[in-house]
Formats: sequence, C-alpha cells, structure tokens
Amino acid sequence: MNSNLSLNFNSYFNFFFFLAPIFVSLGSAATNLYSIILLIFCIIWKFKNKIILTFFSYEKYLFLFIVYTLAINLYLGNISGLIKVVNLLLFFFIILVFKNFKENLKFSNKIKNLYLVFFLLIIIDSLTQFFIGKNIFGIELAAGGRVSGIFGDEAILGSFMSKFFIMITGLLLFNSNNNKFFRIGFIFYFLLFLIIIFLSGERVAFLIAI
Repeated sequence: MNSNLSLNFNSYFNFFFFLAPIFVSLGSAATNLYSIILLIFCIIWKFKNKIILTFFSYEKYLFLFIVYTLAINLYLGNISGLIKVVNLLLFFFIILVFKNFKENLKFSNKIKNLYLVFFLLIIIDSLTQFFIGKNIFGIELAAGGRVSGIFGDEAILGSFMSKFFIMITGLLLFNSNNNKFFRIGFIFYFLLFLIIIFLSGERVAFLIAI
C-alpha cells in the first residue's frame, strides 16, 4: 500500500472521528449518517491494511445478544425496535474495527481547544436559557421547564452532554500541566458539565455522568 495514500487516509479518518459531537448535536438523522460514513471508513481501513479482527470474550457474547435481539424483533415485526438494534449493531462494528485504529489518533492542542470552546459555548447557551427563559438563538425552555439549549423541544441536552463527558475529561487531562490554575479550571469545567446535565432534567443522563 502506498505510504502517502495511507497517511492521507489516516488523516481524513482522524479528522472525521473528531467531528462526532457536531453531528450528534444536529440530531438523530445526522448521527445515523455519521455512523454509516464512519463504518465505511472503518471497512476501507480494515481492507487497505489487511487487518484481521479479533473478538474479546465479552464482545462475542455481546454480538450474540445483539443478533438474538435482532431475530426477536424480526419475528415480532417490531420495526421501531429493529431500527434501534440495527443502530446498535452498527456502533458495535464501528467499535470493533476502530479499536485497532485508536493508536493512529492524534490529540493535538488545536483539537482539544476546539472542543473545549465548543462545549463551553453550549454550556453558556444553556445557562442563558435557564436564567432568562430563552437561549442565544431565542429557543425557549422545553416542556416542564427543562433546559434543552440548542436542541429545543427534542430535550436531549443532558444525554448529549453525558455522552461526551468522559471524552472532554480525557482531553482536559491529556498532556495538561498539573498546576494550580489547571486544577481550578478543570474542577470549574467539570462542575459546569454536571450542572447543565442536571438542569436538563434527564435523570439517567445525570447518573451516567456521575
């Protein structure tokens, strides 16, 4: 395989991977599209590098469980459940292939700062909605007075933030100086994340974050 082509492909894959929060913030349709494209990237990378996928024991059991759930939903004709299982299967294969690619990921300071600013803006927008009833874009609180931020009536702010909570924590800790200023900033950012998830009214998301 040409080394230049391999380098370019890895760069594109690396860049696309870090677009995940942006696609998720655009809703389920954009998230599904992102997942499909990412899976295609994974498959291309697998065959280009002739990677042989290996299953850990727990992955084998998880795969069998997903297949079993898929068969049950097919038998019952449960279309809604079938779609959810297919999405789960999609993510399973992405993770399975992607775990072999993780060593090629590069966490640059530019990427880290970009995400810290991105989530800080979401936090500021959500706090604005909580205090004055509308966010920066004029979106009002969701039903029940729940803070939903840019998601509006969909009210998935808490689950969105909880999904990326561990990634942001990792980016903050990655190659960071362990000084007093950093520790104060880290705790402040950490608490802001939890506060926004709590204000969203999504109990499960808050427990997951904790």
